[in-house]
Amino acid sequence: MPVLDGLRALAAMAVVFYHFDEERFPIGGTGVLTFFVLSGFLITWLMCDEAERTGTISLRLFYARRSLRIFPAFYVYWAAALALAFVLHVQKGRPMPWAQATASFFYVCNYYQGLNHYPSSGFSHTWSLGVEEQFYLLWPAAFCVIARLSPRRRVEMIAALVALFIAVRLVLHLVVGVPEEYVYTAFETRADQLIVGCLLAVVLRSGAAAGIVRMLATPAATLATLGVFAFSQYLTFKYGTGYRNVVGFSIEPALVATLILQLFAAHTSPWVRWLDSRPMRFLGRASYSIYLYQQLVLHIVSRFVPKTIPFLVRLPISAGVVVLVAYASYRFVERPLNRMKARFVAPTPKVSARSNERAGTLREVA
Repeated sequence: MPVLDGLRALAAMAVVFYHFDEERFPIGGTGVLTFFVLSGFLITWLMCDEAERTGTISLRLFYARRSLRIFPAFYVYWAAALALAFVLHVQKGRPMPWAQATASFFYVCNYYQGLNHYPSSGFSHTWSLGVEEQFYLLWPAAFCVIARLSPRRRVEMIAALVALFIAVRLVLHLVVGVPEEYVYTAFETRADQLIVGCLLAVVLRSGAAAGIVRMLATPAATLATLGVFAFSQYLTFKYGTGYRNVVGFSIEPALVATLILQLFAAHTSPWVRWLDSRPMRFLGRASYSIYLYQQLVLHIVSRFVPKTIPFLVRLPISAGVVVLVAYASYRFVERPLNRMKARFVAPTPKVSARSNERAGTLREVA
């Protein structure tokens, strides 16, 4: 799909820059939020495609594909992070973070982080992978039920789920008063951001948004979306987590979804085409490994590249090493196993005239 690799590249590098220098690049949260919306969008798009091709959704094949996509690269990273933690903690005489490592291993580090005041280590950033994995575990079965509804009811049901999870976050933050770290990392407080992406996929697959897409696919409309998003981020920096948890997290996923729609519709325009350039496509395809290794690699590089070196020299060196390590993970772990996913794709039966008509409509929207 056009521009999506480029968006993933931007999201991944936002996290890299944030962990390189949090004060200069306070954009790590934006990258994670973008990943959440993209994940919901892409997974739901693929399930819609399978349902339209085959008339059903195979949960067995879905989980097989997701396992091949996620687990091997993650557990290679997990082992490397554990080995480095052992070396560093033995050197400094500190106890090993066994509890955090165990939570990360079972994809529940988001709750460990939220309930333990966000301890920092090579496993800290795996909280977001926990949120996504919990979404992958629950959403396919829920969508199998929702997919049986009419297109309009499908949209209404998913929109209701978005509203429900926003309400859950507001109650936990404003009424229950759970720790700030919990609001930031728990599945039930971030699930609406993934489901907004699901809603976008369902709306686009229905073909009902063609007119809206054409209206929004202009440079002026896209700049307006970016402007509103930037202003919301500014308000977060000014007013802190109170604004972010109540307003920012509620409206920014919709803005990211709107931006995806706008860029997707205008992907042939010169002002968008750079997102499909070869470097951006590469960074997007390697974005999972970039996210996995960035914090660990930046920590190692910082031990060998002193801060006396100018910032504009340290940044490309550090980011370059992250990309090189991520490329090795992508080349030798991710890509070989991704090829195996073809064995777990549901076969396509004879396509009906109605399916061909719907596919044509989707191509027009794209």
